[in-house]
Amino acid sequence: MFELNPSSYSSEREKVAMVTTHLAVRAREWGTTEWDRQSAVCRSFQDFSATLHHIFDHSTLGREAAQVLLQLYQDRGSAVDYAIRFCTLAANSSWNNDSLTDTFLHGLAEDIKDHLTPLDLPADLDSLISLAIKIDNRLSKQWREHSRRLAPLPMGWQLQFEFGGFLELAPSHFQCLLCLRWTGGANAAGAYSFHA
Repeated sequence: MFELNPSSYSSEREKVAMVTTHLAVRAREWGTTEWDRQSAVCRSFQDFSATLHHIFDHSTLGREAAQVLLQLYQDRGSAVDYAIRFCTLAANSSWNNDSLTDTFLHGLAEDIKDHLTPLDLPADLDSLISLAIKIDNRLSKQWREHSRRLAPLPMGWQLQFEFGGFLELAPSHFQCLLCLRWTGGANAAGAYSFHA
């Protein structure tokens, strides 16, 4: 940036001042405080930059990145968000392609893994990420299309999900109760329940 317009930033302090105005809130507050108290760190852009990184850059590197990768899961987020977080950490690890690919696959949401199971998986991480994102996008689109097809409820009716405890006969499954309740007034009665 400074090389594009060297005459505008001829001194080290001008460089520090310009960068400080473009920092995020906490970093800008720190930079402004250092500037106001005429700290020695503001006399050299290189010193300012190094100190800024030391204070605010808490990147996950090496073994720490590997530990976070092992605990990273997609959960309910999108495959894109999971892939971005995964690739950011993977860049700071020293893992090979096979390890990264297997770990990425392990952390994917179960419905995406179910769709990947019958396929021949790509050998490289980038191709697996692209495939997982395509599947996730398609599943999201199907869900949106399905939810649009549900008929609107008549005036005065409300749809509610209620989650109960575990079923006694199948302790690994939650009991889900779908209730259709009348909320239109005191005279009408009714709640229709459906178990899933």
